[in-house]
Amino acid sequence: WWGSAENDETYLELLARLVLHLVSGPDLTAEAGSVLCFLPGWAEIKACMDKFKELDREQRLWLLPLHSSLPKEEQQLIFQHPPEGLTKAIGVMEAEFHLLGAFSAHRSSSKP
Repeated sequence: WWGSAENDETYLELLARLVLHLVSGPDLTAEAGSVLCFLPGWAEIKACMDKFKELDREQRLWLLPLHSSLPKEEQQLIFQHPPEGLTKAIGVMEAEFHLLGAFSAHRSSSKP
């Protein structure tokens, strides 16, 4: 269901529609929330953000890409609370989190 053709972005539309469905559901509380969208690279992050902008006509999402190529100030936005009434949607490259996790595990290891 992820598609098989090269450059097939069907999964990005499915992802965007799923996130929009979740943030508009009846189970929402007044508390602000966040959605992490793990994607394989910058091109997919950008395409996903574009798809969110296209489909989010009610502007329910605060879109934040997260990638090492972005300035530190833009990366730091993910730690802020979203504006009132919006859900934070973060498009993040999978490998960055794996590398951070590996680095943290390595540093805490007692082996030399």
